[in-house]
Amino acid sequence: MLGLMGQPFAPRPWFLAHEPSALAHPACKVRCLRLPRAALDQPLRKMKPWSSFRGRPAAGFLCALVAWSAYAALGRRTFCFTAVLVSRLALLMNSVMFASLGQQADGLMGESGISPLLYDGSTASWWDGLLLRKLQSSRPSYTAGICAIVAIVPCFLPVCAVSGLAVGLVLVWLSVVYRGYMQVDFLHYQWDALAMELSALAAIAALARVPRSPIVREGCAALSMHCFALLGFKLMWGSCFCKLFSNCPEWNFGTAMQHHHRTTCLPKPLARTMHRWSSSSKVSQAQVRATLWVEGPLSLLALLGWPRGRAICALLWCALMLTIAASGNYGFFNLQTCVIAVALLDDHQLGQMLGNSVLDPPMALPTWFVLDGIPWATTFCYWVLYTGATMSSLHRISRVKPPVLFEEAEELLASAQLSCRYGLFARMTTTRDEVVIRELHQLPRDLGQRAVKDGLASKASDDTYWVELAFPYKPGPLNRAPPVLLTHMPRLDWQLWFVSLEWAQTSDTPAWFQRFLQCLRERRASVVRLVAHKGQHPVQELVLLQSPKATRVAFEEYDFCMPSQLDVTKTDDSWQCGEWWCRRTPAASSQRQDEWSAWFS
Repeated sequence: MLGLMGQPFAPRPWFLAHEPSALAHPACKVRCLRLPRAALDQPLRKMKPWSSFRGRPAAGFLCALVAWSAYAALGRRTFCFTAVLVSRLALLMNSVMFASLGQQADGLMGESGISPLLYDGSTASWWDGLLLRKLQSSRPSYTAGICAIVAIVPCFLPVCAVSGLAVGLVLVWLSVVYRGYMQVDFLHYQWDALAMELSALAAIAALARVPRSPIVREGCAALSMHCFALLGFKLMWGSCFCKLFSNCPEWNFGTAMQHHHRTTCLPKPLARTMHRWSSSSKVSQAQVRATLWVEGPLSLLALLGWPRGRAICALLWCALMLTIAASGNYGFFNLQTCVIAVALLDDHQLGQMLGNSVLDPPMALPTWFVLDGIPWATTFCYWVLYTGATMSSLHRISRVKPPVLFEEAEELLASAQLSCRYGLFARMTTTRDEVVIRELHQLPRDLGQRAVKDGLASKASDDTYWVELAFPYKPGPLNRAPPVLLTHMPRLDWQLWFVSLEWAQTSDTPAWFQRFLQCLRERRASVVRLVAHKGQHPVQELVLLQSPKATRVAFEEYDFCMPSQLDVTKTDDSWQCGEWWCRRTPAASSQRQDEWSAWFS
C-alpha cells in the first residue's frame, strides 16, 4: 500500500535502504512487494517529463530555482501575517498530535506498556525536569495531555513581539518533548519527522514578530516562509520520484490506484466506493498521472516566485491531501501538509481571503533597531542551513552526490532531526494481510453460540472457544464498517499492518509484536485498553477480563466485499464474506499456527 514506515532520520531514505530483494514467503507472493521488472519495461520513468528530472543538470536546475525563489520571496509581497498564522496553526497541530498520543501512550510506552520509555534518574538534571523526562517515562499519557494544553494556550495570545517570542519558545519546547517520545517503535513514521521539521520552522516564523523595524520583520517573515516552501516542495518532489525510481511496477504502469484504496492501512468507508471507481485501468492511469503531476512538475510553482502560481500550488497540494484523506485514516498528516501549503500564500492573498482588517497597519518606525539584529541573525543563519540541507536532498533525489557544504548542512540538521528526505507511498502492495489474534477461552454456552453465529469465535471443545480479538480501528469483523478518524492516529492499529509485511519478507515478526502478545496475555490494563473499545461485542468484553488458555496468531488476506455484478465478490469456498469484508487464511500461515500456539500456551 504505502511507504510511511521506517527510519525517517537516517541519511538515506528508508525506501532505498530496505528494498526487498526476494520473496521470502511462498504463500505471500501477492502480498509481498513485487520484484522490479527490467528498466526498459517501465514506461513512466522513461517518459517526459519524468526522465528529465534525473542527473546533475536536473539537480543544478532545482538549486537555481531555489535560489531564485529566495530572491523572489524578498520582493514586493510581504509574509508577516502569513508567518503569524502558520506559527499559530503549528501550535494547533502540536496540540492535536499530543492529544492523540495521550489517548494511547500508557499502553504503548508506559512502565507496563509494550515498549517502556527508558529514563536514568541517576543522571537527572534541571534540563530533564524542564522537559518532563521523569514524568514522561512514568506517566506518558498524562505528560502528553499537559503538552496538548500548553500547545493550545499561546494560540489565543494577542499578536505582539512578546507573544511571538513565547510562541517560538513553546514550539521549541514541544519539539524536544516530542522527540523524547520518539525513542519507541511507534513514533517512527515520516509524519513524526515532518512534525519535528515543521515545528522548528514555525518557531523561526514566530520570531518574525519580535523585531520592531518593519523592514527586518518583513525579511524574517519572508525567509521563514521560504523555508516552508522548500519543505513542501521537498516533501512532494521526493514523494513523486520515489514512486518512479523505486522500481515499483504498479506506479510505473499506472495500476497503483487499482490497489491503493483497498490496501491502505486504515481505510474509511468511502474507500470501497473509490476502489470501485478505480477498478478501470484507464481511470487508474489517470489518477496515477494526476498524482505524479501534482507532486512533481506542478510543485515547481511553489518556487517560481509567481504569487498566483504559489496559490495554485497550495490549492493543488490541499486537494491532493483531501483526496488521500477521503479513503484512508492518516491522522494529522494531511493537516500538516495543508499548514505547509498555507505558507505559500502572501499577506495580500490572505487579506483577500480573510479580509484586510487582519493585516498589520503600516508603522512609521525607524528602519533598524540594535536588538532587531538578534531575530534577524537567527532567522538568516537557520535559513542558510536549511536551504543548503534542502539542496542536498534535491541532489540525492536526482541521484547525484551533493556538494560537500550542502551535505554537511543536511547532516547537521538531520542529527537534530530537523531535516529529512521523504518518500510517501513509494511502493504499492496488491493485497492486504491482516494480523488476526485468537484466544482460547471458556465461555457460557449461550454467549459462545452467539459469538459463533456472529463470526467472532469457533468452537474448540464442549465449553471452550477460539475467540477473535477485534481491534478498535483496523479491519477485523467482516460486518463492521471501517472507521472515520479526523485527527486521531491509532499507533498500534497502524503498526499491526506492517507486521504482516515483515512476516512476508522475513518469515518473522518484530520484537515489539511479541512483547505486545505477552502483555496482552498477562492482561496488563494499559495494553488491554488499546484493544477494548466502545461498541465491542459482549464476548470480547468478557474475554478481556480473563487470561486466555492459549493464543493463536494468523495472517489472513482481506478484501472488500463488493457487489456481485462487478465480478469481484469472492465466491469460492476459501473466502468468508460479510457485509464489508471478505477474508481467507493462506495455507502457509496456517502451518505456523501450531508453533505460535505452543509458544503462548
